[in-house]
Amino acid sequence: MKKIFFLFLISLLMLSCARVGSPNGGAKDTIPPKMLFSNIDTTRVNVPVTTKELRIEFDEYIKLKDINKNLIISPPIKNIKKILPANLGTKFLMIQWSDTLKENTTYNFNFGNAINDLNEANVLPYFNYAFSTGPEIEDNYLSGTLVDALGEKKSEGKDVNYVVGLYQVKDSMDYRQKPYYITNVDPDGYFELNYLSPGKYKILAFEDQNGNSIFDNGKEKFAFSKDDVVIEDKKNISGTKLKLYPSVPPIKYKEYKQTNGGIMLLYEGKPENVEVTSASANLKDYKVTHRPKSDSVFVWFDAIAQNIGIDKSDNIKLASKTVVKTDSVSVYYKNDPRAEMTLASGSDKVLAPNTLFKIKANFPVSEIQSDKWRLTSDSISQNFTANIS
Repeated sequence: MKKIFFLFLISLLMLSCARVGSPNGGAKDTIPPKMLFSNIDTTRVNVPVTTKELRIEFDEYIKLKDINKNLIISPPIKNIKKILPANLGTKFLMIQWSDTLKENTTYNFNFGNAINDLNEANVLPYFNYAFSTGPEIEDNYLSGTLVDALGEKKSEGKDVNYVVGLYQVKDSMDYRQKPYYITNVDPDGYFELNYLSPGKYKILAFEDQNGNSIFDNGKEKFAFSKDDVVIEDKKNISGTKLKLYPSVPPIKYKEYKQTNGGIMLLYEGKPENVEVTSASANLKDYKVTHRPKSDSVFVWFDAIAQNIGIDKSDNIKLASKTVVKTDSVSVYYKNDPRAEMTLASGSDKVLAPNTLFKIKANFPVSEIQSDKWRLTSDSISQNFTANIS
């Protein structure tokens, strides 16, 4: 009996102890990760061009957030093989590549806001790491602001990334490649390009919607300066102002559609002028109509008179020439015997004095035989003239 009472007393004491508060974990960690050292020498100069890895150690476990969007390497290293950590947290960051580095070049790794500590997600903001394959690190920089020329603001909930890039001035400029130097624009529109080598550059800012660091003309807003940016040694540039404008889609042939009396060619970019010629022996008599800045070009022809697409679909080859290029267009046409020409009023039911009465047709009209038309008012024939517009 005493033994049972003694066990009961111990149980009560244990329950009583278990109810006394909860352990205090201390203040919440708000300190971002801190870099300790790197595999590259601390002087970061005269780094061998055969180096294939950058490894940075931190004082705590880290994770990488949207690394493919945040990480910008200037000048670009194309063949990146591996970036760690991938999913699990580690106390180091590692980037491996297969490219041979350029001689006497300063490389800058801008991690944006990608580096976070594992537990509290504290961000190490705009972390940069630079090293040089030459005897010194180039420390020239260019800074400025980017604004929308139309005064538009970012849509709420829409994550839009703006970048500013520098392209080396060469005989042939290709803006479809990644810039030689590139940086992100912060939410206030401020940007800064660091560790720049002396030389002449073209500057281009754009809305990097898909995060590929390449300007997609016709889809992304852009800002551009016609003047070269000249970077001189030990001379920094600040106060650069850039304005974003919508980009115009490139002019190019898209597709075709069969329509009453011919074929309609559709284009991207709304061309000012399009010349279409037949490259087929079966299409000799035709008419091309196109209104400037329209994305549609019509090729009209009499399929029955030229025996095109009567029993089966016939292939018609066309040459389409715009200011940009000439496209070879291959279309298949099958005449629709049910299609008939119809006329309809193109004017209001009530016409004001001295206004034209318009008639619309679903087929092209090449000639009007007005002597076979009759216009009457109260059974009295009226004189009139008619023309094709």
